[in-house]
Amino acid sequence: MSAISEEPIKFRCYQCNKLLGVPARKVGSIVACPRCQAELQVPRLESATEPTAPNASPEVAVEPASASASAAAKPEPDVAIPDVFSVTPSASRPAVDDSLIVAIQVEPPSIRRDRDESERPAHDVILSPLIVLAWSLLVLMAVPLAFLAGLLTGHFVWK
Repeated sequence: MSAISEEPIKFRCYQCNKLLGVPARKVGSIVACPRCQAELQVPRLESATEPTAPNASPEVAVEPASASASAAAKPEPDVAIPDVFSVTPSASRPAVDDSLIVAIQVEPPSIRRDRDESERPAHDVILSPLIVLAWSLLVLMAVPLAFLAGLLTGHFVWK
């Protein structure tokens, strides 16, 4: 084995910014961040970045403009932009008075729901075969009678 494959690849989690060290043999595979459990793809050794400060901004490579573009546009002077929006420990969390925080006890929810009286299953209704036969015959007789009533109404009422 070469010394490169034994050296761990170091990169940062994109969610929690934790520095991770993964063996080089896992290049391209997906690993879980031990802090936030985010799924991360292990980068290649060339694209793995050196550990930087958590709030450091990435460097931007400036490409030279072409001759025609530089002649048409006026060059702008370099302006230093202050890092106003950087997160500092004092700015990330406001001071809170601990006496205002009320402790509550929360139990994990149960998987089973409590059923009301209306949600409980009803007892089975058992009909005798004679009642089932009587209702079936009533339905079978009602359909032709309804057809006959419509036919007669159409013939005599709507002449």
